[in-house]
Amino acid sequence: MFAFLIPDLISVWPKYLHSFSTSPKAKAKAMAKAVAAPKQPQARNSQIKARRLYADVAALAGVTADQARCVLDATHHIASRDLRVKAVFVIPNLVKLRLWHKQATDAKVKVMFGKEVHIAARPARTQVKASVLKHMQDATQ
Repeated sequence: MFAFLIPDLISVWPKYLHSFSTSPKAKAKAMAKAVAAPKQPQARNSQIKARRLYADVAALAGVTADQARCVLDATHHIASRDLRVKAVFVIPNLVKLRLWHKQATDAKVKVMFGKEVHIAARPARTQVKASVLKHMQDATQ
């Protein structure tokens, strides 16, 4: 009779268990509320991570979070400028950023596993590659 509720019941079962009360009316109301409004997954927000980083840097350096943010923003601008000019930027003891130039590829047809596969042409592109420096690798082990 209520077979259509089984998938919904399984997805909200922990919520249903926490809302137990003695009256069947309260149970039905809690179950209906849990089934009617499923929670949306929380979107990832990089600002929360950035704020935490600013707070951690500020705590370690003995400055305010706004000052730490300004320093990290300045590092970003210096890195982008140096990558454009020198194609390399190093944050000492942490990471090395390099520009990686990939050439354009022509369209072609290859035979793979007895089938002809058409491979599309790709334009030339520039990527930023990051490599961890030895001091950081040693610190994490």
